[in-house]
Amino acid sequence: MQRKTLIIVFGMLLIISLAGIATANNITNLAGIDMPVNVISGNTFQANFSFDYLDILENEDGSPLIIRLNVTSEKQGEYPVLKGDFEIKGMIEKCSYTLLGTCILPERISFNCSERAPLWINHSIGHEFIESIPDGIFYCYNEEADLNLNEHNDVLLNVRSHIALRPGEYNLTARLFYLSDTYPPVVTITNKNEFDDRYYRELDNIEVQAKIYDNVGLSEKWGRIFTPWQNITVPFSHKSAGIDYFTKTLPSTIQEGNYDLVIYAEDQEGNRGSDNTTLKIDRTGPTIIANKPTGDVYVNTIPIELNVSDWKSGVDTGKVYYRLREMNGSTLCPESGIGTWDCYNSGWVQIPLNETGFYDGKINTTESGLESGEYWFEAKAEDLLGNGGILE
Repeated sequence: MQRKTLIIVFGMLLIISLAGIATANNITNLAGIDMPVNVISGNTFQANFSFDYLDILENEDGSPLIIRLNVTSEKQGEYPVLKGDFEIKGMIEKCSYTLLGTCILPERISFNCSERAPLWINHSIGHEFIESIPDGIFYCYNEEADLNLNEHNDVLLNVRSHIALRPGEYNLTARLFYLSDTYPPVVTITNKNEFDDRYYRELDNIEVQAKIYDNVGLSEKWGRIFTPWQNITVPFSHKSAGIDYFTKTLPSTIQEGNYDLVIYAEDQEGNRGSDNTTLKIDRTGPTIIANKPTGDVYVNTIPIELNVSDWKSGVDTGKVYYRLREMNGSTLCPESGIGTWDCYNSGWVQIPLNETGFYDGKINTTESGLESGEYWFEAKAEDLLGNGGILE
């Protein structure tokens, strides 16, 4: 790594040169060098430069970048840099608004440089705890956590050397220090009410909508249904108007039950956030109890009263039916109404729901052309998902 050299002369002049910078693990260039030549030892002088860093993921503009400075002596074994030999403060020159390539609204953000540990560096995306800091190392950061360094931002350092600092040559190097992102993405499922109020069955399509946010940037997002038999992935589908959509056609093998449905998001640092709802599967049809007919002998009218219930998705009130088929011993009249004998088959007849909560109706034996004999009464119904139930 290239270095800057500071020549410290006790009680006389400080001569400064500057060359080179490093960021993360990548050597970068220093742009816009502006350093004074003659500085009195013990006074404050300014070192101006800007970072020209490599365009890689961790160097993304707006990232919470911290400047790590290192001041060393050319003869570190004879007169090493100790704490208190230098005091450093600084600021970054940003441009809030540019018009035709000219900065209209310049902005300066001050920062402190600390050589004392333990040290907490905080930011909206996370924090870094530095347990110890070697002599000659300074971490420069902003206490308001808004030191977001973009490429080519001008960095101005105000450096004061101790008046009793031993004369000699000192090297100044700078490196971008990346604050650790410890906060997971925020995941919020926005259509939970749909899953609270609704059941699903096999081969149904489900859609989960979520708002996902992360300060640094997402690397992956997906959903998963957890069942005792299998974990079903619900892949990301698309994003629209700030909402992430996850869709899945449920497998034919999914069993009835309530299962955790979780949406995950992972950021570029591997932090994972999630939100969950309950996926309710209903594969059972309605229960049907025939209050009437009861197996008695009927002459002119056969009353019908059915108690149909479904405690999950609910009964489809338009899909409750009965059927009456003539019997010849143990043989039932077939669907066509024509078998080994001329027989009666009413076909499936819809029966309405009355005000008391029962499905009722009646069969007029004369109008229906029923003859004396035995008849088989059947009933069927569907729930709102299409699951069928029959009269047992």
